[in-house]
Amino acid sequence: MLKTLFSTRDMTNDQWAAAQAEWRNPANWHYGFYYAPRDPHVWVRKQRVEFGWTLNMARRASWFWTAAILGTPLWLTLLYRLFD
Repeated sequence: MLKTLFSTRDMTNDQWAAAQAEWRNPANWHYGFYYAPRDPHVWVRKQRVEFGWTLNMARRASWFWTAAILGTPLWLTLLYRLFD
């Protein structure tokens, strides 16, 4: 799974150029969210690169990551309250 999230080694130069063009296209950025079905990456740099990474919400794996990132603290809080 990690190979599909972060690997660019298997991409041809044309695929890499197409992914970069998708990232640069302002139409793929909606209110700070990146949504580009033609970009194969799940994790991409933010528009302002110094601010880190974001998820390509057009990919199914990004919804898993969103649930994991938001759900883990909620789950831990619930467990803490149940066993406190």
